[in-house]
Amino acid sequence: MRPAVAIGLRVIRQLTRDRRTIAMILIVPLVITLLFGYALQGETQHNPIIVVNEGPETPLKTRFVEELRADNRVNVVDVSADMNASWERIRSREVSALVVLPSELAADPPNSTLNITFKVYADEAEPSVRNSVLAAVSGAMSRTVQESGLPVQLSVETFQVWGEGDLSGLDVSLPGVIGFIIMFLVLLLSVLLLVREDLEGTKVRFYAAPINRWQMMSGYVLGMTFFAVLISLVVLTVSIVVFGATVRGDLLLVIGFVILFSIGTIMLAILLSRLARNEFQAVQLAPMIAIPSIALSGFLVPIQTLPVELQYIAGFIPLTYAIDGLKTIMLRGGGLEDITLDLVALVVYVVLAFTGAVLSSRETVA
Repeated sequence: MRPAVAIGLRVIRQLTRDRRTIAMILIVPLVITLLFGYALQGETQHNPIIVVNEGPETPLKTRFVEELRADNRVNVVDVSADMNASWERIRSREVSALVVLPSELAADPPNSTLNITFKVYADEAEPSVRNSVLAAVSGAMSRTVQESGLPVQLSVETFQVWGEGDLSGLDVSLPGVIGFIIMFLVLLLSVLLLVREDLEGTKVRFYAAPINRWQMMSGYVLGMTFFAVLISLVVLTVSIVVFGATVRGDLLLVIGFVILFSIGTIMLAILLSRLARNEFQAVQLAPMIAIPSIALSGFLVPIQTLPVELQYIAGFIPLTYAIDGLKTIMLRGGGLEDITLDLVALVVYVVLAFTGAVLSSRETVA
């Protein structure tokens, strides 16, 4: 038993000598636990919707809209009679859903029980938002009928916005899974490779050559991009061929978008490799970036469920834009013009990470 205790004490002493390792052991679990605790505690709130009124205004319709406005799960941004204009607003993702008030809600109380169906058009790519909107509509209908005392039976019929055929839970989850797997594997592989280059002294040999830091970093990026593309293609192929992932948009656009995100992740890995002194710390760095990204990027829960402060932080996480872009292409059938914001965000991510990686290089080049 004494040898085992001695070995155990040696391991503890070895780890406690490195302040960075101690910081990762103590601080990272604390931060990650707090992030997940805040991220998973709520449901989507204040989802923007438009109420489309078919036919004349009636007291029953007015009462329903008032009940809907009182529900904090939705935010009625407009009550419109123009279905075409409202449809354009949901297609541009300005709002999450359209609630259509049927013309059968007549001004005069019916003599017999009247069955009336509300139509709800909601974004099928965001099932949590869709469910919150449907729950709010159902609750408002129930309260409206109870308070009116009229012989009216209300029901809800839902419609998709982006295409035919229902999306499965796997379809909705795969864009996030694809983005996360690529980010984690590319980040881990790249950081390990770069740290090993430092430990083996490989970089030192470059310093005798007539190259500058930008050229050296560009060379590393080109080499690692080859493996990033392979990882991306494998993940996409398995998702589509094996699991039958729905791709309503251009498959080539999906591939190009994923490769751009992979290149940005390589740049981040180069920057992070400056913080790791050994391979053990390199392995810790990848989860330290990947796990908070899971909590705040919309991978597990919609960003709308997060506290406002965390929503602002989510805007600085590259995986947020990767998942949103993949959902737009794969589930909404969007084209290049529909992912402009996501593309711009990823390009900025690539440029900033690469610039930071070059400027953080402490070595001098001959």
